[in-house]
Amino acid sequence: MSRSVLLVCDSGLLAETLRDLIGEVEAGIEVRSIVERDPGNIDAAWIDAAALVLVDIDYLGAAGESALTDLATRHAVTALVAFGTPEAADLIDRLLAAGLRGYIPKSHGREAFLGVLRMLLSGVRYRPERRADPLAATDATAPWAMTHILSLARDFHLTSAEIAVLRLTATGLTNREIADARERTEGVVRIQLNAVFRKLGVRHRTQAVLVALRCEELIGIGHDDRLDLCDLLGHLSHRRCKAGEILFQCGDLGEEVFIVQRGIVRLPEIGVDMQAHDVFGEIGAFSPGHRRTSCAVCVTDADLFVIPPDVARRFYCLDPRFAVFIRDLLVQHLTADRASATAN
Repeated sequence: MSRSVLLVCDSGLLAETLRDLIGEVEAGIEVRSIVERDPGNIDAAWIDAAALVLVDIDYLGAAGESALTDLATRHAVTALVAFGTPEAADLIDRLLAAGLRGYIPKSHGREAFLGVLRMLLSGVRYRPERRADPLAATDATAPWAMTHILSLARDFHLTSAEIAVLRLTATGLTNREIADARERTEGVVRIQLNAVFRKLGVRHRTQAVLVALRCEELIGIGHDDRLDLCDLLGHLSHRRCKAGEILFQCGDLGEEVFIVQRGIVRLPEIGVDMQAHDVFGEIGAFSPGHRRTSCAVCVTDADLFVIPPDVARRFYCLDPRFAVFIRDLLVQHLTADRASATAN
């Protein structure tokens, strides 16, 4: 049975764009659009039946906050989400405290909007970052404030040289190393980076890289067969296992994703040994039924990092690099599983 999203906003280009975007979230999803400034007048059956109720707080006007608070109180089991122009932290905090599942700023680009929607539909709450988002400085008056992946050249007007310097910065090189790689002086690199910071509206290289990794020129940069744990380390738990310990059985329910820090873990059904830096468990985490397709047995004593389900889903929805990694990993393990079944 397909799920539905109830969209409460004005008619016109914004509504049409949102309907199209929501339709991309999952196959067969139904979008009901209502033009109603007083959510109290909406048929309660429509609200209760929706997997997500998405309300344009700008369209509701001055009474938007109180109307959303009342709606959240009357329909406590409904996944209610506001989207709008205001990005004041105190407003967002009050709405979430009132029971809303999330708040999506209209300054979010297309891919970020889709990622947040997927996360919200999976049951995870969402609050935008408290710090000012450099992307908010882009033209928010365009249809849905960008219905495409942002481009460093097109949207921020970076030159090819500035993009090249930013790309090398994103790989972790120092100014001196960038200068050597580009056969320029370190002073020229500093000037180019300062121009990058000014155009992106950021203060330092870390912020610049965070913006750049959401743009088409740098999405997926540095991706290879091994997962970089730097962005995940603060969210992981640690688990120490003994040789012979069974982590899970084929058919078990399970949503955690595991990363081997030390030791060997065998997936006997597909004849694969997981060793340091290898990742497994993603099929259970991202398949609809969350069932394990293989056993996982420790061949030796092992130390594992464990990615909790909500963290895995959040990173999958919001970080294109992690999504690409999981996609490739799924294909790799499913292909090995099919090859093993054919051999037997």
